[in-house]
Amino acid sequence: MSKYSPNHPLILTLKNRIWKYTEDLSFFTDEDCWNWIGNMTDRGYGTISFLGKPFRVHRLTYWIYVDFCQSGLIFKSEIIIRHKCDNPSCINPKHLLKGTQLDNVNDRETRNRSSFRNKIHCPFGHEYTKENTYINPNTGDKYCRKCHKKHSREYRMSLL
Repeated sequence: MSKYSPNHPLILTLKNRIWKYTEDLSFFTDEDCWNWIGNMTDRGYGTISFLGKPFRVHRLTYWIYVDFCQSGLIFKSEIIIRHKCDNPSCINPKHLLKGTQLDNVNDRETRNRSSFRNKIHCPFGHEYTKENTYINPNTGDKYCRKCHKKHSREYRMSLL
């Protein structure tokens, strides 16, 4: 993707669209969350179409106001834009950080937001012990080794 100037007509139009669907900021400071009130994912992240593709709004605001449109960041899925405030609808650039999925997982663990932290059994009733648990280092997701082994065996048998 070529680099854009923050004053490029395409970027100015995008900025106007973003601010149109941001809650009224007249009572907020730069330190407050700036909440997106437009289209959202089921997890509360704002979404908007840009260049014919859907994007998360916080990713675009980081690209515009922190990177000043000078990187291909918006097309690099391996780069995650994280929220310092833990508010998925927040688009305040001061609340956003660039990182990796592993950074995001570490944030989730550090802030006690992991949905897997308190689960002690897999959906099929096997206990999550040290020996029976695999934690994906990229996503932090917890997997039952017994179930994985069973499903892998069933899949191999279906190929015969």
